[in-house]
Amino acid sequence: MAGDVFVVLIIFSALVMIVKASVDAIVRVKALKSVDASPEVLKAIAQAGTPFHLTALKWGLGLGCLGVGFLIIDALNLQPDQPSTWGVLTLSIATGLLSFYGLARKNLM
Repeated sequence: MAGDVFVVLIIFSALVMIVKASVDAIVRVKALKSVDASPEVLKAIAQAGTPFHLTALKWGLGLGCLGVGFLIIDALNLQPDQPSTWGVLTLSIATGLLSFYGLARKNLM
């Protein structure tokens, strides 16, 4: 039962990400082709977004910490229906994302 919910959530999340990326790309292209846009706006649109190396860092830290969370779950012999299992996964992902935030902030400033 829980597996069915995860499959639906993953498919829905993937569709949302695809639609968001497509709409974002269409809006950027239309804005860049616009004749009425000022040079400052065009420069801001062209430079918008997260640099590739920071995106890769975010995914790497997030997935790496998620893997560590699964290792902790395996070491503690936790079952999937226990709340502590979800706590370990949530804390591991949060640790990865917060470490990314700290590294990105240090890198950008």
